[in-house]
Amino acid sequence: MLAGGDSQRFGSDKLRFQIDGRPMLARVVDVMREVTDRVVVSVRDPRMARRLTEAAPPGVTWFADRPDLGGAGPGAGMLTALDRLDVGEILFAPGDMPWLSPEALRELIRQAKGKGATSAAPIWPDGWTEPLVQWQRVTPWRGKLGALPTRGRQGTRPTDLLRGGRVVVLFPVALLSDDPRCFSNVNEPGELGGRSVSAQEGTRSLPNVRSVNARRAFWAAASASAREEAAVASRSFQKEALLHARSRIAHLAVHALEDALRCAREAGLATLRLEERLSDVKGTMHAQGASTRVPPG
Repeated sequence: MLAGGDSQRFGSDKLRFQIDGRPMLARVVDVMREVTDRVVVSVRDPRMARRLTEAAPPGVTWFADRPDLGGAGPGAGMLTALDRLDVGEILFAPGDMPWLSPEALRELIRQAKGKGATSAAPIWPDGWTEPLVQWQRVTPWRGKLGALPTRGRQGTRPTDLLRGGRVVVLFPVALLSDDPRCFSNVNEPGELGGRSVSAQEGTRSLPNVRSVNARRAFWAAASASAREEAAVASRSFQKEALLHARSRIAHLAVHALEDALRCAREAGLATLRLEERLSDVKGTMHAQGASTRVPPG
């Protein structure tokens, strides 16, 4: 369980916030315990673990993120888990998703294994994924974590594990749960009501399998970036973005374009066309999701 955030937008420690008499953190731990062999809570530092202990059920294991692996944020927690846990598979979920259900998580894992996936996550109808809810086979990541793109303090994004995974399948949220609140996370007190029911409409479609060529472009860009060949990396990220856009995975296309733009700036290249392209993709996503959800920044 990913619990390293500082709850700035919520105004208080949201993981200790009581919902129906239970701290938000405890609700998610209880759900994950029904699905997994054990629950490990990832926090930014040991001080956070001490602060949250009273909100967690007994028997939870805690560990602090390794910033040398993933920088800051949930990506650091995910990479730390993949590096440190001696297990065959890991299910990730955020601590601020209080309506998550064990049935939805079991269905995600069942569907992923049925499709022969090595990585899986939910996806919303506007093409935005829920990258903090992921199922990952650990073996494909052995020896590859250090090769993921570096972005200074921002470090690794959770979506990097979807962009670089060997066989990635994204499942429409309505295929996993009938409850429109199930995969709703809480950033502000006003979001405690969950998403609107309309967010589920028309989303019982086929799973979306991420393009193998998009994966190759991602790793080619990461390799070029590590060699400080920023112009080459930018072109590869742009190719990746185009392939995601063709697959209607707008979230991954946005992040690929953001990486392409960052590398273009590092290389001193003109960026106007890239900026316009990124703005167009984001604008389309907001238009498609206006009645169902607002994508995070």
